[in-house]
Amino acid sequence: MKRKHQIVKRVTGAILDNWVFALIIAVLGVISIGVLLFQLGSLVPGANPAESVHITAIKDNQINPLQALVQQPNFLPFTLGLFIMQLFSLESVSWLRAISVVFGLLSVASVYYIVSRWHTFRVSVFSALLYATSAGLLHVARLGDERSTYLLLPLVIAIGLYSKGQKSQIPKFIALGLAGLLVLYLPGTIWIAISLSALYYRQIITSFNKVSVPIKSIGGSIALIFVGLLTFSFITNPLQLRLWLGAPAESLPALNDFFTQLALVPVQLFAWGPEDPSMWVGTAGIIDIFVTVLFALGCYSYFYQRKLDRTKFLFVAMFVLILLAALGGPVSVFSLVPFIYIIAATGLALLLQQWFTVFPRNPFARGMAIVIIVAAISMSVFYNTHRYFIAWPRTPAVYSEFTIEQ
Repeated sequence: MKRKHQIVKRVTGAILDNWVFALIIAVLGVISIGVLLFQLGSLVPGANPAESVHITAIKDNQINPLQALVQQPNFLPFTLGLFIMQLFSLESVSWLRAISVVFGLLSVASVYYIVSRWHTFRVSVFSALLYATSAGLLHVARLGDERSTYLLLPLVIAIGLYSKGQKSQIPKFIALGLAGLLVLYLPGTIWIAISLSALYYRQIITSFNKVSVPIKSIGGSIALIFVGLLTFSFITNPLQLRLWLGAPAESLPALNDFFTQLALVPVQLFAWGPEDPSMWVGTAGIIDIFVTVLFALGCYSYFYQRKLDRTKFLFVAMFVLILLAALGGPVSVFSLVPFIYIIAATGLALLLQQWFTVFPRNPFARGMAIVIIVAAISMSVFYNTHRYFIAWPRTPAVYSEFTIEQ
């Protein structure tokens, strides 16, 4: 009883000592949950065709996770979400979109964690707020589509950073196993894993040799089971292999078309969004001008930090995703959005650092820097939320896209 009282006292003391930190995190969480859940089922009049297919499958009890594991393993986390809906007879479009909302919240939390490992608390909060309210996230995380599973890519990075700081082998083994499963069942991401493995093969071999024999045996057995199930699904359904590799279902695009699409990826991100009413409308890019400037500053900063592991990882991953998005397969340009905001966080850190270096002891100038940054962030938040919640649903093309009643 005395020990329990000491633990409670210690936890309470830690909260009281860090109440400002806890309050800001709580506010950030409330904002993230609020924007992702606000009018989730009523912002548009109904479901779009893709959402209708999922809801029909749930109503007809067609979701079987074991069957999906051996026949249609791609986007398995989303399939598990559909199975939970079926299990509890949750057949509305709101619940379907709630699966993507969960992925979105995990993505925001992961971006915050990643940035907090590399930058200050202030930069982490600002970056997470910008990402949580970005139109790029809202369009994906509030749509009942399996492509929302790509929002879990920051979670893979966050798990990797967490495991890197763990000395005990068991937590590291569990974390890396979870990250491996996410990569294994997310189409196209195997190329990121292969690229990074080729880049860090010596470190991987060194780390592997340090792992105890029992953990190697357990990990190898589990990996063999899942790889075997994947191989079986590819043999029985070769189309799943094409999808898993990130290729289009029909055929690869012609070389000219591929390079055209490759050039369109940065255009869609920063200048003119994709022509898809279910995901985007209008002539603006997915990334607003403020975050675009921060991203450019982040790229500039990383150019002078190109030997860092984080630099190699972020830009290799983005390069692979750009190539896959240009193929026109399951990977879309929206999969790049979390990486852009992570790099933009470095731009924000550089901006603040340079300002505070010029005015190291001027409290007025330092205060003005924070005011200007907060004002710019507020304008970005307003622009993105207004674009998504006001402009997008009132567009005739969008209204006609979401007309299926469920």
